[in-house]
Amino acid sequence: MPRSAQQPGGPTPGHRARTRRSLWLRALVALIALLVATEAVLQIGSVAVWASQSRATTVPPTGEPTILCVGDSWTHGMGSSDPARHSYPAVLEQLLAERVTARSWRVINGGESGQNSRDVLERLPSQLQLFRPQVVCVLVGQNDYWSRPQELPVASQGLEHGEYRFRWRLPRLIAWASATMAGSEEQSASASESNVSEPNTTVPSAGDRDDRARSGPEWQPQTPESIDPYRAQRRPWRLTEAARVHVRDARSCRDRDEVEGAIAHWRAALELVPDAASVRRELAVFARENGMTALVDEQIVALQRAFQNGRDYRVGKQLVMALGACGRDEAALAIAEELLADHPLDAALWCERGRSEFMLGRHPAARRSLTESIRLGAPRWAYLWQFKNHMAGYKDRAAAVRSIFACYVRFNDHGLVSGWLRNVAQHTGAAGLQEIVAAIEPEFCKPAVRARLDALVEDIANDDPTDVIRVFGTHLDRVAAAVRAAGAVPVFLTYPRRTSPAVVLEAVAQARGVDFIKVWEGFGQRLGDRVWNDVRAPDGHCNDDGYRIMAGVIADGLAPILVR
Repeated sequence: MPRSAQQPGGPTPGHRARTRRSLWLRALVALIALLVATEAVLQIGSVAVWASQSRATTVPPTGEPTILCVGDSWTHGMGSSDPARHSYPAVLEQLLAERVTARSWRVINGGESGQNSRDVLERLPSQLQLFRPQVVCVLVGQNDYWSRPQELPVASQGLEHGEYRFRWRLPRLIAWASATMAGSEEQSASASESNVSEPNTTVPSAGDRDDRARSGPEWQPQTPESIDPYRAQRRPWRLTEAARVHVRDARSCRDRDEVEGAIAHWRAALELVPDAASVRRELAVFARENGMTALVDEQIVALQRAFQNGRDYRVGKQLVMALGACGRDEAALAIAEELLADHPLDAALWCERGRSEFMLGRHPAARRSLTESIRLGAPRWAYLWQFKNHMAGYKDRAAAVRSIFACYVRFNDHGLVSGWLRNVAQHTGAAGLQEIVAAIEPEFCKPAVRARLDALVEDIANDDPTDVIRVFGTHLDRVAAAVRAAGAVPVFLTYPRRTSPAVVLEAVAQARGVDFIKVWEGFGQRLGDRVWNDVRAPDGHCNDDGYRIMAGVIADGLAPILVR
């Protein structure tokens, strides 16, 4: 028989199947080898970092006044040139030694990079026993939002101070990367909300990724036509084309965090048009956001002088907006009331008036002003302040949700209202939010609009941050109880920039009578004319200067506690 007749011209089906199985097997083996190698590298790196951060801590003599600082990398001193000398606990000890006090305080740095609230609670008993502190400063929470720890069992065996903790590193890396891509890195609150007493409206959540993915035409924001009833009263300044270019360049620099460039362009525009009140207002607000008090005062004084000279409505309106954005609400309210007496149809002025009334705690007046602003065709921020007034002033979650729905009906901006809905869910839980939404009558809006709102609520239900917040709060509660059981005073601290953990820290502190220091607030005040980048290390933590500012704020907050 010819050879060609004995052997087929190509592989048989069985041979092809075996080849595919072999390829899949090789790919699987290669993947497993890659994962094992990655885990090994991460373990080696983790041990190396732990070894480099390990500190030979001397136990203070019995009776020596001691402050124990526990937390994560911000307590350890990540980003400083030498945590042993420049972390906030190290600098805090120096500052307390410089002050004239009846006692000399020893400050122990018990922070460990990467810790979440469970880790702090687990390590705390051994630290309390070892160091016998009189005061314990607690700064933790940022890592909870990506690591999502389970609640520590009450009977769990604790960790020794400085003990290396083995855990699988690859899943943590994946969790951190997923959270980062989903936008759950801690974000600072915007300057316009920096003095608001209720929680930050931005809640870290993987669901934000789903919100951004909604890109169909029905999801596009709308900009209703703005009607100015006083358009005949022209503003007394007119920007030249060159000044407009400088303003556009200033805004571009602002968006790129180029502080000096933005200020230079706004100043250049003012040199061309010195009476441009809108430019002065933008510059004042930007200076406030970056802690430049002298520049804020300079622009506010110039606006006040211009308004006093002519009592011009347009100049006064810019002054009101600048004063409000810069936290000078009594002055803003007085001028807004004066302007509204002659211009009662200005929706934006009613919004500014309501915002200032809210900030001053005058909630019924704020509700009236914001309702009038919305009736007149308000800007979207009137809905924000109405939402805040319902949430913080009246604790009325249902009314808050209705204002969110009304805002969406008008502007169709899901990116705007998603954060507000998540803030409600932070208080009620996803199920509670769904109950509130279900009670809103169907005729509140068109069926298609309601379907989109229901989809946003469903996103939140699928990614409920409540469990993270609940576990974090429970751990903080147990930390405070453990510290008090050891005969010490617990003190909760915030991070130097306002982040979501501050909400939980403050809530637990108030509920349990724990001393609470708003580090972010004092930090911003102490920056002065400097900006965040001046005190920030490349990895995002503080540098030496930043930790010194941080320690100064904490020293001031501890002063009345240490003399009790």
